[in-house]
Amino acid sequence: YINLSDNDHLDFKTPRSPGYAVFGKVVSGMEFLEKISIIKVREENGMHYVPVNKEVTKFTLSFVKN
Repeated sequence: YINLSDNDHLDFKTPRSPGYAVFGKVVSGMEFLEKISIIKVREENGMHYVPVNKEVTKFTLSFVKN
């Protein structure tokens, strides 16, 4: 899951609604992620954010340890 904007609904609210912790950052390839973010999507069979165009894009993620 990559968050491209400030989604305050993911922040800590209460112990019963702890939110989600950030655990990494993009160090290169941000322009690729921005291209993915503008893909047209729709709801399909109760699933949100299903790409309208069913092309498959293959990419590799690398994790860098500090």
